[in-house]
Amino acid sequence: MAPMQTQTLDLMASACQETRDLHLSNIGKSKDVQTLNQNITEAILRAAQVSIPKGCHSKYKPFWNDKIQESIEASNAREDARKRLENDPTPENKTAYNRTSAQVKRTVKTAKQHKWANSCAELDLSKGGTKAWTLLNNLSGQNRRTNPKPMISDGETITEHQKKAEPTGQAVYFLPFTNDNTWKRGVIATRHENDRSYDIDCSGKTFTRNRRHINPAFGEPPKACSNEAISIDDESTLPAPTQQEPRHHQSDLRKSSKSQAELPSSPPKEVSPNLALPTPSHYTQNANTPYKTRSGRVVRKPNKYTE
Repeated sequence: MAPMQTQTLDLMASACQETRDLHLSNIGKSKDVQTLNQNITEAILRAAQVSIPKGCHSKYKPFWNDKIQESIEASNAREDARKRLENDPTPENKTAYNRTSAQVKRTVKTAKQHKWANSCAELDLSKGGTKAWTLLNNLSGQNRRTNPKPMISDGETITEHQKKAEPTGQAVYFLPFTNDNTWKRGVIATRHENDRSYDIDCSGKTFTRNRRHINPAFGEPPKACSNEAISIDDESTLPAPTQQEPRHHQSDLRKSSKSQAELPSSPPKEVSPNLALPTPSHYTQNANTPYKTRSGRVVRKPNKYTE
């Protein structure tokens, strides 16, 4: 089957446009919302039925032309020669098959050369820089997609997803997001009953991923992030707040000095040692030490902000 060509795609697009305009021209005659919705839906479906190709189509090849198609259609003699060669492998049948195959290969090679020469001649960086850079990226293989390579552990090639992440607590590499190819290191926290998805701890966060998003991490496993709840009543686990001197504006200092000069002097009152001091909202703490917020929740700073 011949590959899909640009000319064929243009014909399908024009057919879709004509079908859509034909059915949309009668839509404005009705004022009912349901009728308008139904008419628009029918117009889109009919245009899609006319324009969208059906069946299996080969990959698009830019160098394909009518001459190649005619050469292949006329090369039924090549199939006949191949069948004769399989049934009767004589030197004459071998020569006939090679001759017919060489004709098709020479036609395809010539079409590729002409297409490449025309593409290079049409490049103009002053007008179509995007086309030139796209061609360069395709030639360099920058946008080429590759399948994940199998991993080797102790001389054994690991290709099964079941062996990539088996026990709970195993260190693994996983993809946090499906649209991101950056692998991160984590620890399997929970294995679901269906044996296809796992909860993975990474830097204080939990990700749920399938087996195909997981690869085993060899070496020392990373330190698992503890997700245990901390009791708010246990004040011993909280760091002691440090006292900070209050900050005064210069105008406040002047006002306070005037008020102290006008008021009679009185002996300072002693502060009771049992009086609880107000807890400041900001204090120094270690990276992995939990602390209590103003709302009363006990939180822990993620490890990724401390590295």
